[in-house]
Amino acid sequence: EVMFAEEIGDLKDKYPTRFAVHHVLSREQRVNPLFSGRIDSEKLQLLLDNVVRTEAIDEWFLCGPFELVQLVRDELNGRKVDEQTIRYELFTTGKPTGSQQQTGRHVVADPDGKNVEITFNLDGLSGKVESPESANETLLNATLRARPDVPFACAGGVCGTCRAKLVEGEVDMAENFALEKDEIEKGYILTCQSRPKTATIKLDFDA
Repeated sequence: EVMFAEEIGDLKDKYPTRFAVHHVLSREQRVNPLFSGRIDSEKLQLLLDNVVRTEAIDEWFLCGPFELVQLVRDELNGRKVDEQTIRYELFTTGKPTGSQQQTGRHVVADPDGKNVEITFNLDGLSGKVESPESANETLLNATLRARPDVPFACAGGVCGTCRAKLVEGEVDMAENFALEKDEIEKGYILTCQSRPKTATIKLDFDA
């Protein structure tokens, strides 16, 4: 199936000189074999060489499973396409190795004092929680113990729901499929993928 096939077809018919549509269908045999089967590296290169004029594209919008989106991103990067013009959305990450269940699991502060102090702002209210260094837990997992309403959805670094601004401290962010480069430069992180590297962490979910 093709989502909004009729509406897209209407636009193509209404603006034939401005709007071109090419459907590549994995389970339907087309007259042109280029538009049949899954898009792999070979087929993608043929499409970019013969159908889509890469140098004429102002902005790219990619949406799909991790493997496909990453394949296209890598190919575009290899063709020197400005990464600022490539926007993408993922169905799934396709490769997270850890558990995606973030429920604020029970963790007890280290009595010897080897803890990370995490303070955060959410909905105008401040919160605070201690996370033992030995637990190596994500900031999302820790903050959920203090505030069950801390926002998150996929917990796999895809949706960006758990985004917060890192005001103080340093973290290690394992995966990121949601934040743009400029957001990271401004200090934003995905709390579901970030683990503390310093003794104190300060977050702002409202920023």
